[in-house]
Amino acid sequence: MILSKLDVLFMTILGLLLHFVSGTLALTAAEIVAQHVEYKTQGYLVLESRQFSGYSIRMKEPKLCEAGGAQYSGYIDKHDTNDHFYFYFVESKNNPVKDPTVLWLNGGPGCSSMMIGNWINIGPCKVNAFGNDIVPNPYSWNNAANLIFLDQPVETGYSYGDTKIRTTEEAAQDAYAFLQIFFFHFKKYAMGPFHISTFSYGGHFGPSLSAEIIRHNRKIKEHDRGKKDGDHHESYFHSHNSKHSNDTSSHNYITTNNAEELIHINFESLMLSNGWTNAAVQFKEFSTFACTADPLAKKENIGLYRPFANATTCDSMKQSYKQCKTLLDTCSKNAKAAVNTTNAACVSAMSYCQSTLGNVVKVTGMNAYDLRKKCVGDPNYCYEEYTNSETYGNLPHVKADLGVDKEAVDRFSICSDTIETNFYLSGDYAFEHSTDIAFALNSGIRVLVYVGDMDWVGNWVANLAYLTEMDWFGKEEFDAAPFIKWYTAGKTEAGRMKKAKNLTFLKVYDAGHMVPFDHPKNSLDLFTKWITNKRL
Repeated sequence: MILSKLDVLFMTILGLLLHFVSGTLALTAAEIVAQHVEYKTQGYLVLESRQFSGYSIRMKEPKLCEAGGAQYSGYIDKHDTNDHFYFYFVESKNNPVKDPTVLWLNGGPGCSSMMIGNWINIGPCKVNAFGNDIVPNPYSWNNAANLIFLDQPVETGYSYGDTKIRTTEEAAQDAYAFLQIFFFHFKKYAMGPFHISTFSYGGHFGPSLSAEIIRHNRKIKEHDRGKKDGDHHESYFHSHNSKHSNDTSSHNYITTNNAEELIHINFESLMLSNGWTNAAVQFKEFSTFACTADPLAKKENIGLYRPFANATTCDSMKQSYKQCKTLLDTCSKNAKAAVNTTNAACVSAMSYCQSTLGNVVKVTGMNAYDLRKKCVGDPNYCYEEYTNSETYGNLPHVKADLGVDKEAVDRFSICSDTIETNFYLSGDYAFEHSTDIAFALNSGIRVLVYVGDMDWVGNWVANLAYLTEMDWFGKEEFDAAPFIKWYTAGKTEAGRMKKAKNLTFLKVYDAGHMVPFDHPKNSLDLFTKWITNKRL
């Protein structure tokens, strides 16, 4: 979720406090052995390997949800930093070995994939309206694929640890490490295609992780080629310099010298919904979205929801963007995010741009995540389902079934204020990741950007705008491509689509910030066709 209220002074002070408590203590070998013994007494299955001596997996097999396939949930433990990444995996109901595996990453930053992605959107079971039980989801995406839900960065959802992640690049490094460890222990799933699906602040997370996978896949191929030629290559996985961070030497994330054991991830596509990806472009297009009629509106909605801002507001927005762009330009010149300090230029830019442009919809009383609806539940999220899922996720028997560390995770929260603050202070909100999408496209990865037409925060006008500005090999063809009608399996017109080469953009009718939540059946149809590379 994009920040709605920015109390800069408070967040700056909180950021400084977090800096002083961010130290980590590595576990000794004896402590790790003792810890594993304790985990086993708690009912965890513990998996270790010589290749990844700094990591281990502890997991259980949940029973509460009848998912139609094997389920594993628990932690990948990173011992040198005392970090513990929570994951939930469920097999495809169809053919787990041959079907694709999909990693779902929620946005935020710091919002739980387990609670939002799994229990509200696409998982095999959804939380009921009372927050005390779950019900089967007939439109779960595990009808067609194996699903992984990862609570990341550390301190998101059921994950916990000592490292204070502050940037998208650091988060991508950890997510990549997770995939390597997971696929090492579950090689049968690594043989099939792999996809990333994400939304909201996933407009940062998804593209960055995509670039991480592509870069390392290339290096693995180089290593294999060198091995055939008789050359010897040291492992390059000890550390990685992030694009925006000026000091990541302490954030080492793969600690194996045996590079031939590393998995070449069969990465096929990125699915991105209602994303926050390019601040400069998306702030600009808030005025377009608020102040003009929708040229691609569903016939029944013409004139109903747009434009919703009056002439005075529209003029103010256009004037405000000039200052917003100036501040963002200054931010980009200082784009090396501060690892342990505040990036003042980017904090200033985001504060001004959000207050003068991003928050305009609030004056109207409309729901920023779905213009058709009133904001219900927590005013920061406007979905009662979030509150219900948080309630369910904190039930003791649910935590026990899911393998949640009851001592480390006292209370499960929908989103982490700490992570949101860390990312905000580092300047990460203002950094753009459309270049990562272009990199993926130019590397042959298919990309689907699909957006609900009733969302304000990650609206379709802004998402289309940054795609149009993006420099990639299919740019001219994509820009010239006409919009065509998108029909669901039921032959109902459900949106408008344009595509060229390996990029597809889809505007979904009558959907807000969470398209699978609003249209579960249509979303499953879209998902199934996309991952099998069939015509949408």
